[in-house]
Amino acid sequence: MDTQITVTGEKPVWSRIANIGQVFNEEATLAMDNEKMKLVGVDGSHVAMWELEIPSEAFNEYDSDTELGDQTVPLDIFQKSLKIMKPKDLQSLIISEEEYKLVNAQQELWVGLDKNKPVSPRTPDLDKSQFTSVVIPTDWLVNALVAAKEYTREVLFSTDTAIQAFCLTAISGNGGRPGTTMKYTLLEERGEKPPEGNEAQKFSITHVLPLIRKLKAEKCREVKLSIKAGMPLLLTARWDDGTRLAFFLAPWIQN
Repeated sequence: MDTQITVTGEKPVWSRIANIGQVFNEEATLAMDNEKMKLVGVDGSHVAMWELEIPSEAFNEYDSDTELGDQTVPLDIFQKSLKIMKPKDLQSLIISEEEYKLVNAQQELWVGLDKNKPVSPRTPDLDKSQFTSVVIPTDWLVNALVAAKEYTREVLFSTDTAIQAFCLTAISGNGGRPGTTMKYTLLEERGEKPPEGNEAQKFSITHVLPLIRKLKAEKCREVKLSIKAGMPLLLTARWDDGTRLAFFLAPWIQN
């Protein structure tokens, strides 16, 4: 990289990178071009992967005429930079040949650039047309997952066209096998699209719940869940500034 790259944004941009990324990882793979910044991470157990794409329009200033290939960046530098920032404070990420630097009005943080070429995670190649998708309010999903966690570590996501609902079912492994099913009915009068097919698949609560909590904290109002039996969960989220998250989670496999 022959020239310096500088992008400047308000606190919410950096908060999403720090808080969502650190649910699963201490570092991520960063790449940039003149249209977007992209960060990708895979959790230590290799069952979950996330991809955060931030368009240039989400930043106050975006000076990246030089394309940045995959680089490893520690996420804690973003977390530390948030501690004394106010919501409207501006912060710049400056990338040179030697270091990453985060600069705001209160502090300056830097970390040396990792010269080792990272192995960029490959996004799962899914035929999305084969999945059944529903859009669910983040608040409802957080509350439902918290309730489900009282029973078990795995949860069944399913769609029911007969009642036009997304269902979340948790069954205890105890002898009496108590359980709960929570239903979110998708109503066209609210502008919601009922499911077009019936699908069901189990996933780990311990992977989904922390992410949904962070999305709620980052003011993401709704998430799109795409499910198909035997396939990974695809969860997508968007913000008003065009930032997009894609999250992939392998299905629960019973030992």
